[in-house]
Amino acid sequence: MISLTLREPNHDLVKKKTDNYLTVIKSGFKELRRNNILRILAFEMIITESMVFFLIWTYQIYLDALNFQLVFFGLVSASMTIIQIIFNNLVPKIATRLKNKRGFLQVYTVIPGIGFILMALIFYIPISIPLILAIIGFGFSRSIIFVKGINKQIKKQNRATVLSTINMAASLIRTILYPFIGYLVMWNLSTTFILLGAVIIIFAILSKIKSEYL
Repeated sequence: MISLTLREPNHDLVKKKTDNYLTVIKSGFKELRRNNILRILAFEMIITESMVFFLIWTYQIYLDALNFQLVFFGLVSASMTIIQIIFNNLVPKIATRLKNKRGFLQVYTVIPGIGFILMALIFYIPISIPLILAIIGFGFSRSIIFVKGINKQIKKQNRATVLSTINMAASLIRTILYPFIGYLVMWNLSTTFILLGAVIIIFAILSKIKSEYL
């Protein structure tokens, strides 16, 4: 109904030449290859975020294993959205006040990793649901910590190109992992959670990010 009300502007539209998608991606990867700090920030941001992303496709299976009533699934989903809003507003205020941003990021990253492992071991609704919310809250708000550092490494005219390339890389990683995670979930959900949590914790411990990068 809204789309039916849209009208073309009365003035002549200005046509601008735009690069095709392949050119944009090549330019973005060239910038990532040239800038080591940018490459580290982008890689560590998307790896953990990709691991956390798979909770979106597994938490309902987990709740079903807990015999959680289907009618309440919507409340959990709504709570996941609310917790992201809360974290997305709190994280920038906290991060700007800290000098040891590397330490803060490591702790912030380890929390969803531990959350995954605890989900593999605990099947008790009053604890399980807070664990889901903690993983989503901490996991999906991490990118805010990286935004300032990534933007500092990119020239203004190249920002959209590089950010598009980073988003494409994140989507590619998730695409490659989808069938493997799906197979693991079919085999054993707890093992899947342990694996996801372990990967997150390992990358947090081995992080090459320095405070001055952020």
